[in-house]
Amino acid sequence: SNISQKAAVKYVEALNFLLADKNHKTVLDDVTVLFWAVSKEKKYSDLFSALISGSSETMSAGQTEEMLSELMSAARRGNVSSERIADISGIDPNVDFYITGLKPNSSRISVKFLYRRKYGEILHNIASHQNDLEIVGQAGKIELWQIKRELISPKSSNESIDPALLSKIFEAVLYGTAYPDYLISQVIRRVKTDTDQKFNYIRAGVIKACINRKQRQLCREEELKVALDRESTNPAYLCGRLFAVLEKLQQAASNNSLNRTIKDTYFASAASKPAVIFPKLMKLAQNHLGKVNAPKYYNKQIGEIMDMLDQSFPEVLPLVEQGKFMIGYYQQMQSFF
Repeated sequence: SNISQKAAVKYVEALNFLLADKNHKTVLDDVTVLFWAVSKEKKYSDLFSALISGSSETMSAGQTEEMLSELMSAARRGNVSSERIADISGIDPNVDFYITGLKPNSSRISVKFLYRRKYGEILHNIASHQNDLEIVGQAGKIELWQIKRELISPKSSNESIDPALLSKIFEAVLYGTAYPDYLISQVIRRVKTDTDQKFNYIRAGVIKACINRKQRQLCREEELKVALDRESTNPAYLCGRLFAVLEKLQQAASNNSLNRTIKDTYFASAASKPAVIFPKLMKLAQNHLGKVNAPKYYNKQIGEIMDMLDQSFPEVLPLVEQGKFMIGYYQQMQSFF
């Protein structure tokens, strides 16, 4: 739209002021994210900076973790009133807050997104996002740059992902909406492809968050818990648990001296077509049982899971069920430690 020279000078000065202050910006891949409150108080931007990037000039990483933990706890209990948020964070939750993503485009600046929300809503949604990501074995809150890193092959020299995907993830965090479908498909693909890499809590947390948030959007009960759910009867989840038990049995039979386990060879195919792969694995397990010191322990674990599976395996697992398989595997493995 048409704009006067006077107005242009003013908005460029304001833009440069925000860009010069690290507590008003963060970088997501090649998108620069600027944020500001409709308030003279600096603490709104400082707090948002601390929650997004880990720390700020006025808040240490420890203070950020403590405050976020309180917000997460309040969100879990449903105690997220304006008064409660103000009590925890010491701010006015009704202040308007702006967030915009900018990307260089030739001689211009491309605006990738522009969000305006009440500050209290943003804090609540960030806390809910971290609650959705929470999973056993986690070490601190999961930040956006960590999620971005897990979407890229560790063997790749390309360290960027589609900016549109990052924008949609960021929007889901701020608005509390469902994560983009491509996010879970990309993480599942990475877990299946990077079999020589440890299946870490970040990937597991993202898969759990995507599945549970989608369930919530459909007004269905959440399926995946933070830690191992021994009561779950979901076939995909049970298959993941069984795979972890069989891998642990194999490791015990070899005194942890194997360079490659069944995970390296069969994990991706077992997550997709359990009925084809698990009969082979069960046959291998019989050989391993004769080599361990506590065969009864493994027999009991395998028997309990097989009983819940009705002694049969699903033919094919669609994408979301593959995610449940992976969470079952991850949580069962964590339970051994």
